[in-house]
Amino acid sequence: MEAAARMETVLEAALRVREAARRGTYEAGSAHAVLSALSEVVDCDHASLARWDPANRRHVSLANNYPERAREHLSSGLHEDPLFALVRRPGGLLWLHDVPEDLRAASTTIRDVLEPSGFEDGVTQCLFSPDGRYVGVLNLSMRRRRQRLRPTDLVLALLGDCLAAAVDVLAPAGSVGLPADSPADTWTLAVPDPPRAAPLPLSGRVPAWLGDAVPLGDVVRRAAARRTLPATILVPHGQRLLELRLTRRGTATLAVCRRVTPPGGLSPRELDVLAELTTGLTNREIAERLFVSVRTVATHVEHILAKLDLPNRVAAASRATAWGLEPKPPPPADPVAAAPRAALRQVTPLGS
Repeated sequence: MEAAARMETVLEAALRVREAARRGTYEAGSAHAVLSALSEVVDCDHASLARWDPANRRHVSLANNYPERAREHLSSGLHEDPLFALVRRPGGLLWLHDVPEDLRAASTTIRDVLEPSGFEDGVTQCLFSPDGRYVGVLNLSMRRRRQRLRPTDLVLALLGDCLAAAVDVLAPAGSVGLPADSPADTWTLAVPDPPRAAPLPLSGRVPAWLGDAVPLGDVVRRAAARRTLPATILVPHGQRLLELRLTRRGTATLAVCRRVTPPGGLSPRELDVLAELTTGLTNREIAERLFVSVRTVATHVEHILAKLDLPNRVAAASRATAWGLEPKPPPPADPVAAAPRAALRQVTPLGS
């Protein structure tokens, strides 16, 4: 009974970690709140939670109570540690006491930072988004060596998804649009809640090839209604594939957008068909949606299964769902609905 009560306490603490991560996006001190809740799960002396900045190739600390020397290394040197390559993978979680002596000697983090600081044990957990992007890292250190892992320590492996969501943020609290270190080829749109309302550019340069952003806004609204935010989705757009990182801001959904390479070597049209498979439509229904023949859809499905090495369309739909692939929005029921926007684009500006 006592063991069951302890485990119930640990699971309740783990749920508090998840809740802190869910609420915390964009809130000041949210990463500290997550680590505070995590301390109820795993007993440690020092902790840090950091997001990965691919543009500058460094970790950006969100919450960190390590000594100054260790902080700097965790930000600028951790990713260059030979040992880090072993743990930077989905599900990557490495305890210090499990590292063999030869690897300990080769690790700059252990040799130059952890051991001189008196840390005898700890754990590094790499964090990945649902679509497979490396987004950050959790580091915990203890001054006493774990003789064996406690049941509470094992719960840590179940929290990777919510910790990843906590670090995969779009902008700091109080700011509008992208952080200052965001890549130049990324732009931010605010999608108001009212249906068919045009998205508002907030930052970055919206590419000309995006054209009318209203259909993209419809995709964002639909995804935001079906998913727990923050979330990352993939949206086919003509010959391109867009990655949209979604979060809530007031009465709108923020979408940080960038163009990405199609996964699995899929063609743009194959991505269109794969996205439609997530809706459960038949080949004939997909053909009507994409204005192609039923035979063409069937051929695309065959190619998708071959490229992704999947047994059937159900497995393909599951893969697409895991990627966050969203189908295109249906066309307006009334063609006249699009006329006002088309007319506006044809108006000649005054004075021209």
